[in-house]
Amino acid sequence: STDVAVKAGLAIPRQRGGGAYDRFRNRLMFPIRDLRGRVVAFGGRILGPGEPKYLNSPETLIYQKSRVLYALERARASIEKENRALIVEGYLDALTCHQFGFTWAVASLGTALTREQIDLIKRFTDKVYIGYDADAAGQAATQRGLALVRSAGLGVRVLQVPVGKDPDEFLKSAGADAFAVLVKEALPLPDYQYQRLVAEYGRETLEGRVAIARGMVPVLLGIDSLVEREEYTRKVAQELGLSMEALAAEIRRAARPITEDKAAAASNVKRNPLIPAARRAEAKALAGLCRLFLTNPEVREKIVARVTAEKLGDLPQAEVLATLLTLYRQ
Repeated sequence: STDVAVKAGLAIPRQRGGGAYDRFRNRLMFPIRDLRGRVVAFGGRILGPGEPKYLNSPETLIYQKSRVLYALERARASIEKENRALIVEGYLDALTCHQFGFTWAVASLGTALTREQIDLIKRFTDKVYIGYDADAAGQAATQRGLALVRSAGLGVRVLQVPVGKDPDEFLKSAGADAFAVLVKEALPLPDYQYQRLVAEYGRETLEGRVAIARGMVPVLLGIDSLVEREEYTRKVAQELGLSMEALAAEIRRAARPITEDKAAAASNVKRNPLIPAARRAEAKALAGLCRLFLTNPEVREKIVARVTAEKLGDLPQAEVLATLLTLYRQ
């Protein structure tokens, strides 16, 4: 029906005269599937001139774009086998990767990576390769994605796709072997960030080298392994002609606010030791009352008679119990 087509994002209601018209008219269609292979949305590329070049389904009851990765339902087996996932930007990038044998590729639907998408990937691997376009927009998306991937505890490498190309174009012009070299030579996060900063500031002047060093401090601080952090610190200092001791001191200084914040939080907990324990006890009691209400019909009347919404507080368990009581009264 027209109503369902509108709710599904396939049609747009007319402003006058009623009815609806096709959202994806004159477009090449890309079905977007969930992990079970069910079509939940579409992408459409314009055939001929027109804007926008790509059009996606709006979010609906069954489609939230931040929680879907294009082609993951097909790539999941290869991702588990390879123990790595290649994340590219668009439908054609992912499709062409699969056609050329890189069946562990998925696409982030043209948007910056989200935490929900990374959590999806974590179900199948702990290694991520980023293969976004080399243009400014692709590099900006890479930067946003790297921060999330790193914070999720995944190993990450970045493909150096030549400027002016995307994975789709590169595979079609250079072939699978050349793309395999890009994968093999993908840069670990610290190396990628260093090259990006060098391209931005240059090493020819002292100001440029200092700017690069400052930009590398949070990157180096984010390396969990102390041995690896020390090696990268030494490497960066040597390449910039700076003192390793000075760079290490900058890293320690950057780490100090983090340590102080943690200490302050711990101090607050110590000053109020009973509050968290009391809240835990309250949550446990409310959860027990919910369980009792659900599993023992004979006591429901007593609970309804004695418990009022005002007494329940603001914990999530209280909201659940209040809802149960309201439904029972209705």
